[in-house]
Amino acid sequence: MRRGPAVASLVIVAGCAVGAAAFGVDYASGLSAKILTAATSSGFAWGLMALLAGYANARRAVIAASAGAGSLLAATGTYYTLILFVSQRWRVGTTESGSSGAMDGLMSVARTASFWVVGSLLAGVVFGLLGRLIRHASPRRSAVLIGGLFALLSAQGWNNLAFHRIWLTMDEFGVGVLVYAVSIVVFSALAAALLITLTNGWRHLVLTAAVAIAGSAVCMLLWQVAERIRESAVV
Repeated sequence: MRRGPAVASLVIVAGCAVGAAAFGVDYASGLSAKILTAATSSGFAWGLMALLAGYANARRAVIAASAGAGSLLAATGTYYTLILFVSQRWRVGTTESGSSGAMDGLMSVARTASFWVVGSLLAGVVFGLLGRLIRHASPRRSAVLIGGLFALLSAQGWNNLAFHRIWLTMDEFGVGVLVYAVSIVVFSALAAALLITLTNGWRHLVLTAAVAIAGSAVCMLLWQVAERIRESAVV
């Protein structure tokens, strides 16, 4: 088997697997479900998948970018295909007149899916190229890039902690929000540690931490902006 088609197949399979896992986790419950959601159906999980796709296919920039985008598009396609044909949650509900709300639900799914297809394409290219850069850069430059990567991967977690403060109530729902957010931050730190090890960058840990802290503040705000755009786009 030629390497090109084989690699493309692996990228697509990985994306489909993550999309299917994200769909399955939607039906889980309890605090463990929050951890599983962070691991399979979050900005961290999908961003890391695209980055690893680019890292593993780092020979050329176009290949890394294509691998990152392809993995996310496969995941998005799988997730919404399962919603469309398996769960069919878009059929739930009725209109004010009492008729079926299936058409409205279907249009809502179409708008949401379209938003995430565009997001997958853009984010996939960015994370795929970032994976390639981390693999080929010097240890010091990789340290900077990994700090930035942590900021990107953990942005959703920091955003939830800063702007979804219902977790301060510490009731059942609030604890769930807290566990989900903290899980994203912890998983992002573990991913960064793995990449630091792969790039022999532990001696530049202070530099990585400085970039991570500064970048997290910026990326947290950017995630909030992205949330507002998503909300307006899918209404």
